[in-house]
Amino acid sequence: MSDINGYVTDQEYTSDYHHAYTPAMLDYVALLNGIAPPERAAGQFRFCDLGCGFGMTALALAAANPAAQIYGIDFMAEHIDVSQSLAERAGINNAHFHQLSFAQALDKDFEPFDYIVAHGVYSWVNADVRAEVTAFIQRYLKPGGVAYISYNAMPGKANILPVQKFVSHFAAAQHGPGSQRVLETFAQLQQLQQMGARNLQGKPELDMLLQSLGNEDPRYLAHEYLHSAWEPRYSIDVAREMAGAGVEYIGSAMLFANDERFLLNPEQQACLANFGNINERELVKDYLLDVSFRRDVFARAPRRLDPAEQERRWGRLMLMLTVAPDAVDYQVQVAFVEASIDNPVARSIVKALAGGPKTVNQLLSRWDMMSASVQDVRDVLFILLCSQQLTLVEQDKVATASRLNQVLADAGYVCNALATPYGVGVELPLADLMLAVGAPQGSVAERANWLRSESRRLGRMLRDQNRQRVADNAGDDAYVALVEDFDHRRAGLLLQWLPIGHI
Repeated sequence: MSDINGYVTDQEYTSDYHHAYTPAMLDYVALLNGIAPPERAAGQFRFCDLGCGFGMTALALAAANPAAQIYGIDFMAEHIDVSQSLAERAGINNAHFHQLSFAQALDKDFEPFDYIVAHGVYSWVNADVRAEVTAFIQRYLKPGGVAYISYNAMPGKANILPVQKFVSHFAAAQHGPGSQRVLETFAQLQQLQQMGARNLQGKPELDMLLQSLGNEDPRYLAHEYLHSAWEPRYSIDVAREMAGAGVEYIGSAMLFANDERFLLNPEQQACLANFGNINERELVKDYLLDVSFRRDVFARAPRRLDPAEQERRWGRLMLMLTVAPDAVDYQVQVAFVEASIDNPVARSIVKALAGGPKTVNQLLSRWDMMSASVQDVRDVLFILLCSQQLTLVEQDKVATASRLNQVLADAGYVCNALATPYGVGVELPLADLMLAVGAPQGSVAERANWLRSESRRLGRMLRDQNRQRVADNAGDDAYVALVEDFDHRRAGLLLQWLPIGHI
């Protein structure tokens, strides 16, 4: 097994797009918490992804924002080689990928960035590498810029610490790729649990983990559990380390975590109100909720907005449906709350967005919204965003010469999203991606047959709308259901999503 500073490097990572840390979403998090987002024009920003993997988020942002400059840094040559090859084939010239350690990146003369993100890696590396991440942010983030750090968190990961130690230790002595070794070692752990191992009993988090193994990508499991430096972090310690980089915590890229109404009961909210320091409040909240993963958003010299300016900026936000209007669910689960938005405001918003992306000001100016309060509109939009039936977009439709979506499809649908001409990607299940980009015209039955044969040819696993795996021996009905669900939820939006040009 090979590693760098405790980080496993003999197994490539997954190829995923992460919408949570796109500039449009990070700007929204800032506004939710009354902070000014980075000052910039729509679609024009400098963005750096530390530990970018195969660079799918960077590629999608570059393709969808031709006026932006996107950087990806990763020390695995396999990741950077693939990223650069895909960018060249797609005709993307504003994505720049560098095979560097974070220490090496500190020696480069990058221009400052509006956004610096590091997804997951912060709790997978040792203290020296974490210090390099914070030093990079300190050196290269613009004043008013935003940083995103996601990480395994304590106290929620406490019961998984012994599991990770077992898996990383015994997998290190085995042969084969990390994706194979991690599954073999988890099988050993399951045997111990079945024997009645006391440390492995009565722990719901462990039971959920072991039950979910069959639905996880083995490449992800290797990167999650094989690192010798694996260390879940307390949020207050991360906040202190980020303060050393000159940035302050402003909110969470897990949108629901920004609104305590969906997380805490009245007694817990009253308890939390006793803590005036935001970082201490977050720590107490982590204990109340047993948080195991965080997506923290920080800003350099954050500027608090007065109510009038905050309202003006809210009005300029642009939103787009990610499910067809008649597929919108008005009764949704947001964190721990069953939220109902089956009301005239929500239905008017959905009706307006059926015609394409709109700004909040455009929504508020409609005659059927004249009686709606601004707060009612914000609440509905928040719930639709949390339930992923709506997304923030970067800008109105722009032309691009990129062929990214087709290139990714030709490579075997290696990304979980479509790049759109609105400055963002749209995350989709594999079956929906295949039907959107690759499927021939035809009846439901014809497309279902194509979907089955194509997924088998590629050796790719499909999931239904409940994220359950479609069995290898599934009958025609399973594939027909996938096509019918796509037609109901997505097909009508393709004319909006598929861009001018060749994205």
